[in-house]
Parts: sequence; C-alpha cells; structure tokens
Amino acid sequence: MARPPAVPSMIQQRAISAPNTRVARFFHGWFMTWLFVAQMAATLIAVVSAVIDIESILLFGPFLSIYGLFIASLSFRRDRLLGLLFGLSAPTVSAFCLSLITTLEWSPGEAQVPVSALLVLYGFLCIPACALAVLELQISGNRYPTANFQYSIAAMLVLMFLLALVLGFAQAGGENGIAAGISFAYLVVLLYVLNQFFRNRRLRRLATVCSILAPKPIRPGSPFDT
Repeated sequence: MARPPAVPSMIQQRAISAPNTRVARFFHGWFMTWLFVAQMAATLIAVVSAVIDIESILLFGPFLSIYGLFIASLSFRRDRLLGLLFGLSAPTVSAFCLSLITTLEWSPGEAQVPVSALLVLYGFLCIPACALAVLELQISGNRYPTANFQYSIAAMLVLMFLLALVLGFAQAGGENGIAAGISFAYLVVLLYVLNQFFRNRRLRRLATVCSILAPKPIRPGSPFDT
C-alpha cells in the first residue's frame, strides 16, 4: 500500500504559496525599481525648480507627497523598510517645509534661501537612499511576505484625535493653523505607521520561532509499510 503524502511544513507551504510567476517577479523587482528611480528623478527636478522659483513647491510638494505615499504603501505591504522610509521621505519633507513656512510666517522671498537649502540637502540624500532601496529589493529577491495594515479601536481613536487636532488648530490660527495642524497630524500618522510596521515584523518573527519550536506532526502510517 502506498504511503500517504507527507504534510509540508509551514516554511514549505510559504515557499509553495509565494508568487514565483514572471509577472510577480517583474512587479516586485523592475516595477518597484523604476518607481524608486522616478521618485528620485522627480525630487531632483523639484529641487532645481525650487532653487529657481520657490513657489514651485506648491505644485511639486503635493505631487511628490502622494507619489511617496503610494510607494510607502507598496513597501509596507511587502515588508521593505528602506523602501518604506524612502517613500515617506517626500511627504515628510513637504510637511516640514509647510510647518516651517507657516510657523515663521515667511513670504516667498524670505523662504527662498532656507527652504531651497533644505531641499538641496534632501536632493543629495535622495540619491543614496534610492540606491539602498533598490539594493534591498535585489537582496531580498522574490521573498516578500504580505503585511496588512491592522485597523483597531486604537486606530479609530487616533484618527478622531487627528481630526479634532486639525480643527482646533484651524479655529485658533486660521490658514496658518490649518497648515500647522496638518503637519502635526502627519507626524502622528507617520509614527503610527512605523509602529505598525515594526509590530508586524515582531509578530512575524514570533510566528517563525513558534513554527520552528512546535512539534512536528506525526505522519499516519500503515502496518503494511514494514
């Protein structure tokens, strides 16, 4: 009598279920690489435009922020720390410049030199940051666990707090208050997302340790095997 097929372990099941098609490899590798390169190129263009005319940040700031959040969401789901940080860098710099201009009440002429200097520094840092994010993709290969964002009562309370915070700043300071509230709310969201990212990593490592230490299932045998 033939033996029943062996039950694959958790690690083997992950290897079997991992996407290994040509489309998945293209999406995970080259597509993400070009997204990183496109963000770096757009950032350098935005920096040059800001040095020429500081008011150009009103166009490039929101665009790069949305684009960076898109890259950050993809990197979050695929557990890519460097890609997540690289994607979040664009909205973080935009929020910092917004809070700096509104807090100090700079005019376009007053903001030209300090904000341009800050953006030039960010542009230089984008080049090695993009290279590290691409290197992370090359090292990890096709191995990417899917991590979902966890919604909970705490997340709802945080969102309610952020909404009340923005409304409070808007009521207290008008347009400058709205800008300051949005910047501070983004900072809270940034910390919350990073906490969720490292929390998922800790849970994944704990699950891996438990799967290694767990007793292996006994394969059902037959008295005719011997």
